[in-house]
Amino acid sequence: MTGLIWKLQSLFIKQMYLVINTTDQLFFGLINEKGELTAQFSFPGRVKSDYFIKQLKDFLKKNEIETAKLNGLGVVNGPGSFTAVRTGVVFANSLAFALNIPIVSLRSDQFKDIDQLITKIYKKISQTDSSGRLINPIYDQAPGITRG
Repeated sequence: MTGLIWKLQSLFIKQMYLVINTTDQLFFGLINEKGELTAQFSFPGRVKSDYFIKQLKDFLKKNEIETAKLNGLGVVNGPGSFTAVRTGVVFANSLAFALNIPIVSLRSDQFKDIDQLITKIYKKISQTDSSGRLINPIYDQAPGITRG
């Protein structure tokens, strides 16, 4: 029954925003035009890029959202581990660029829980209409890349 209700609601939704957080866990959220979190997925632990893309694809498919219907993106840009933050920020920047939609960021130390994350991202994204902006990642330490 929940799937049917969501399907009916999605027919009337005018705006849909995707939120991505890879700083300390994998989190995806969908925010509607009222600023309400309508769907979420979270998985604790380290973020792997191949797992990230599959889970995002499954999340959007489960919620019957095509990427072309997204009106904006919010991403937590750190601080966090190099790989985790880089994965989330690069993907979010790429998707926003490809869809020509606005993207906003929030640092992980600017919110305490999912509710604050959603509220703050929605406030920022509903006040911007500029696309073509890129978000810079913030790492918790220098990348551990060695020269060979």
